[in-house]
Amino acid sequence: MNWPKWIKLAHLVHWGGLVMVVAGFASYWYTDWGQAIGGLLIIASAIAIGLLMMAPYPVMLFFAWARNQDQQNNNKK
Repeated sequence: MNWPKWIKLAHLVHWGGLVMVVAGFASYWYTDWGQAIGGLLIIASAIAIGLLMMAPYPVMLFFAWARNQDQQNNNKK
């Protein structure tokens, strides 16, 4: 598995998710969309999908860190 390529992709998706979360909260606080059921559904969906898009990146960073630790430990032996 080509880890640097996947981590770069996850990093871009992470930033896209952050933009969606910020846009969802901005839509809720600064527009009247939150007053209607349809608007609230769109705002909640944007925030939820943004959070789901952000989730894989920290996990992949942990896996990369763990692999590096394992390689360093094998080199010491």
